[in-house]
Amino acid sequence: MKNDTPELDIIDYSDLPDGDWNPKLVSNTQNAMGVSPLSIMYLWIFERPDSLYGQLIAHGWAFLGPVHLLVSPSARVDSPVLRTHHDIETAVKQFHNEAGKQTCPKFIDYEYRASYFGYPINYLWCTDKTWEYGFRLMAGRSQYFVIDLTTDERPEGLLTEINHVFNTIPLRNVIFLIDTSRANIDLIRELLYSVWNSLAPGSVNFDKGETFPPIISYKSSNPGYLAKATLSLWTGKSKVPIARRAANFFGWGQGEKNDSNA
Repeated sequence: MKNDTPELDIIDYSDLPDGDWNPKLVSNTQNAMGVSPLSIMYLWIFERPDSLYGQLIAHGWAFLGPVHLLVSPSARVDSPVLRTHHDIETAVKQFHNEAGKQTCPKFIDYEYRASYFGYPINYLWCTDKTWEYGFRLMAGRSQYFVIDLTTDERPEGLLTEINHVFNTIPLRNVIFLIDTSRANIDLIRELLYSVWNSLAPGSVNFDKGETFPPIISYKSSNPGYLAKATLSLWTGKSKVPIARRAANFFGWGQGEKNDSNA
């Protein structure tokens, strides 16, 4: 058991510097930060009422590289539920990574979804019996992980995912998010510590002397945030600079700049 419980530091995204960001650079060879596209897995709480368009486009993650995620059983996506391992393997083989004009998958009804120029959002719609296999398959294809911890109850599925990430992914490749207008921060602190303290010897973060990276916070009830997120919805552009600031803050892709195309 890992005994040195790390401190939990929460930083509002508005307090972070902008860093490099130019969506016009987006191509198959470089992203909006001017570095090679990053393969990102996005983990979130299915029960949240939010539109994932806001999470993935407005926040800017789909301008850093292809985004992979599982979707809620109540999603309105145009694909069948994946009931077998073979179905999942076939679906993953059809994932796309190329930059271009994209349309965000329809996750909820009655939502306008402007097209955007960025990277695709690849998703799996699995059953209760197959989602863990789908998660592990996508995790194996992802370099970086964004985990939105926003919850006010104990999410067993997300705990399973966090346990996998803590044991297999260096924390420098993980960004934690939290919406302070909805989250129970004390509960989230307890959840993270419970997984951290149960790390097995031999896991990638065991006895490395690392602490949790800071958790990046935002407040979806803030009028300024709402205005920018709504503008993103109608323009297909990232107006809430969370991905921009968090990725630069954590140095994602640092040292991989493609100066010849900048």
